Amino acid sequence: MGLTVRRNHNPKMGSILDTPQRTFWGQKSFVVITGASLGIGRGISIEFAKNVGPGSVFLIIARNQANLNETKSLMEKVAPEVHVQTASLDLSNPNEGDFLKAIQSAATVNGNDSSAFQHAILVHNAASIGDVKLLLSQYDNLEYLQKYYNLNMISTVLLNSFFLKVFHDSSKQRSIIQVTSLVSKVPVKTLGIYASAKAGRNVLMRVLAMEEKNLTTLSWAPGVVSTDMYSECERSFDQDVVNFFLSMKELGNLVTAEMSASKLVKVLQDGSFENGSFVDYYELPEQYHPTLKDVVL
Repeated sequence: MGLTVRRNHNPKMGSILDTPQRTFWGQKSFVVITGASLGIGRGISIEFAKNVGPGSVFLIIARNQANLNETKSLMEKVAPEVHVQTASLDLSNPNEGDFLKAIQSAATVNGNDSSAFQHAILVHNAASIGDVKLLLSQYDNLEYLQKYYNLNMISTVLLNSFFLKVFHDSSKQRSIIQVTSLVSKVPVKTLGIYASAKAGRNVLMRVLAMEEKNLTTLSWAPGVVSTDMYSECERSFDQDVVNFFLSMKELGNLVTAEMSASKLVKVLQDGSFENGSFVDYYELPEQYHPTLKDVVL
């Protein structure tokens, strides 16, 4: 399959380009996180809540309201000084009005407006992997593909637009992070549409970094995380793919959502990545996670 995961003891990471060096955490922040009901999104929500400043507001988005409520409760336990607002939205059926209303409503709670926040952060985590029982040539259902790209690409573009409309002041600190994957750079059988969406989002981050003044963007590859999506990969039509993901588990190389989110917090604080770039959990210095073993396929 050609997929390799190994430590890089000397990663090439340039400084953030055209962005003033600032402290990422500890400020009164407005944070939007999609796919926040479980897994990586829940992990990011909790870790970010621990690190923002008092008076910060979170808007967490997913389809399942019960799971969102649980994420909210977990966030409030570790960070009682933040306000958490939920929005049950189906990103595979995007509605421009719902997106804008959700952001504007959350930004004005407790007498705030967009100017009250020192830092505005948007995290695109919501995603789906596609049908791992199909090869790329077997996708022939237009409705399925439309919903797939609505969730994985179109909603990303729309949310970027509405987020930047509300937080339009380029003198304030603004950041957009999207959760990507190594398969956006390495072709893997049965993961074709997933890879295409992640690769497209990688480019979106680079272009936004070029087009927008004082905007930090990052594509974060979180590692192979033990989630429902990982379980889907174990059921791939292709045995090489199945073997790879099983080997990650057998060698103890699966990452928890908490581990990945904690490392993302450190990467954002350090700020020594090129603006708009792709940063992979497995390519960071050993100081971030000293127990990672090499996996080579």
